[in-house]
Amino acid sequence: MRTTFTPQRCTILLLTISDTPSDQSALRTLLSLLNVEVITGDAAGQLETLLSEPVCALILLDIQTPGQDGLALVDQIRENEAHHSTPILLITDTCRNPAQPRLEPHSVIVEYLEKPLDPERLSARVQLFVELYQARAERDHLRQVSRHQEERLKLAMEGTSDGLWDWDLQTHSVYFSPRWETMLGYSPGEIIPHMESRLRLIHPDDRTNVEKNLQRHLGGETRTYQSRHRLRSRSGEWTWILERARIVARDAAGKPSRVVGTQTDITEIKRLREELDQFFALTPDLLCIASVDGFFLRLNATWENTLGYSVDELMSRPYIEFVHPDDRAATGGAAQILINHKPIYNFTNRYRHRDGGYRWLEWRSRPMGKTIYAVARDITSHKHTEETLRAQREALIQARMEAETASRAKSEFLATISHEIRTPMNVVLGMSEMLLETDLSAQQLHYAQTVYHSGKALMGVINDVLDFSQIESGRLTLNTVPFSPRLLVEQTVQLLRQTAAEKGLTLQKNLSAEVPERLPGDPDRVRQVLTNLLGNALKFTGRGGIEVTLSMVPDARDTMLFTVSDSGIGISQEQMDHIFEQFTQGDTGKTRRYGGTGLGLSISRRLVEMMGGRIWVESRLGVGSTFSFTLPARADHSPAHPNPRQSRPSDQPPASQESSETPTLRVLLAEDVEENRILFEAYLMDSPYQLVLVEDGVEAVEHFKNGGFDVVIMDVQMPRMDGYTAIRLMRQWEQEHAWIPVPILILTAHDQGNKELEACRQAGSDRLLAKPIGKKGLLEALQQIVEARAPQIIPP
Repeated sequence: MRTTFTPQRCTILLLTISDTPSDQSALRTLLSLLNVEVITGDAAGQLETLLSEPVCALILLDIQTPGQDGLALVDQIRENEAHHSTPILLITDTCRNPAQPRLEPHSVIVEYLEKPLDPERLSARVQLFVELYQARAERDHLRQVSRHQEERLKLAMEGTSDGLWDWDLQTHSVYFSPRWETMLGYSPGEIIPHMESRLRLIHPDDRTNVEKNLQRHLGGETRTYQSRHRLRSRSGEWTWILERARIVARDAAGKPSRVVGTQTDITEIKRLREELDQFFALTPDLLCIASVDGFFLRLNATWENTLGYSVDELMSRPYIEFVHPDDRAATGGAAQILINHKPIYNFTNRYRHRDGGYRWLEWRSRPMGKTIYAVARDITSHKHTEETLRAQREALIQARMEAETASRAKSEFLATISHEIRTPMNVVLGMSEMLLETDLSAQQLHYAQTVYHSGKALMGVINDVLDFSQIESGRLTLNTVPFSPRLLVEQTVQLLRQTAAEKGLTLQKNLSAEVPERLPGDPDRVRQVLTNLLGNALKFTGRGGIEVTLSMVPDARDTMLFTVSDSGIGISQEQMDHIFEQFTQGDTGKTRRYGGTGLGLSISRRLVEMMGGRIWVESRLGVGSTFSFTLPARADHSPAHPNPRQSRPSDQPPASQESSETPTLRVLLAEDVEENRILFEAYLMDSPYQLVLVEDGVEAVEHFKNGGFDVVIMDVQMPRMDGYTAIRLMRQWEQEHAWIPVPILILTAHDQGNKELEACRQAGSDRLLAKPIGKKGLLEALQQIVEARAPQIIPP
């Protein structure tokens, strides 16, 4: 770009002290008509300050300065470095004063102007000096620009990696820049500055192409000359260079007379390109370089293998034409992101294959200017795998939903079966028990005992099946409460001692004092396992006896060991390998003789393992068997806290009493099965309990609101209103009327477990009574209520 000079407004310094101010004013007026800036002042007192102003175009000085010689002021001005060469015009009136000799021209004074001043002459002289000043300023500016350009060119030539050559076509002499020579390993000036020297350095295989391209440019076919070829370096190796040149001068006939060019070392670029070519050829991914106008610029051979089209076919059409129609909008959006100079990772779309199908490609792209560099990977097989896995997941979800539905249906079925079986069994066993308390003949007693024991056996089978179902479905959970292991063993042995005596067997216990008095655990499940093992021992032992031992494992002081040893028929080694499997017995041939479902030991094993222990058996045929199981024994040192009932508030109706010494509890029983109502009436016939019977939850709530009940026994499954709903309404009534909560016992024939217990607690029940419940169990439950409520029942 050509640098232009812009003339600046000139400054004229006017130094004059005149006795006639009108002359000075007239002088200023004349100068103001010119395009100049005038600075005036008193030469006598302000000279030093005035001379500190910027360099000016002209100084006007009145030679008749009062009190000072004008020529002396000229000398003083010349001594100032900034104004050493500034033109000075002296104003004088010598011509009008005959007594004064005419002044001789001063060696540094340009000209004299005599008073009175001629306006035209003054304007012409000032204009002349202004133009001279501007011309001199423009000259200095051009010199400075030229000097700066030369310096920049020198720095550019020294700093650039390119070499410069300047060819005179008339003499064929060539100027080679130092960089041009050092690029090939030569010292500056070592190569003869002639075109023939340059041509001799070109590789023989490239010389024809170089001369062809150069002649096309000299002939006017191309605007510039360009060539990639090899030049021999001083070491004899070949250097790849990129050469560019243009005609910069022509002769009078218009023929080229001068060509200037540059050359760039592209050996490393050539090597990198060859490596890139190898990379493009070897990589299994799809590599591409594309332009922002939507066309591929370069592709590797993997594209042909992946899509079936040749590279030329793919590069001849916009790439969007190969994209699946459903993916074109997203692909266009991704391209716009790249145009905005942002990279893209993990973008997927589908490209058409020559066979008409589509391949899934996953992209990683990065823009650089107007070029896009991208790598894609064929993930079609992964997509198919994902679709297969997705279908499998959906199938698994559907199967799980169906399994959960089946599990719920199974739970509902088991609950229904449990209710439908245990409800009549409650009547069968209860009535059998009541019948055995009456006066019967020997034959009638035998029949009644047979019915009772058969019912108990049937309930055992039902309980095993229901327990196993709970375990298999994962719905069986354990309670953790403090209990006494030794007391549990004593109670269990005591319950079965009568059965052992009836068979003529001894039943002994051996309890170690090392066993802690109280441990956390689930005493019901421990009792179930121990009862199962003792029941099997009684079943398969015909003579001799059974011994139960409770001790601590010697090598593990925090582990209890339960053993049940008998002198029964024993088990073979082959049978012991499968005895704890479900639906398996020691000898299937003995099933008809001894009975059983084959679930007892399987349930015991699962319960023991759930409680953190293990179970095993040792046996000899004809000698006997010993079943052992371990359980954790971490002592519970937390204190036991009683939960006595509070006294009833005065606004709640008191319970009725037969006398001041024998309390009578009013019991509200809600039971929809008439046989069960009759059974409970029979249970409590000779007891100090007053029983009020209702058939469903609605009636129970209505009676409860009348007050006066000490205990409520509520069946769970009833028409119109179930037991849980009725209990919640009763608890709500108590809160609204500030009644002390009445103990409520849930009576259920459903499948038992922690879920059932939790439902009872949430509804507001105090205790769960499971059907079938015998007379003894009912009376014990009521007796516990009496003992807990003794302070409020017995009057002071």
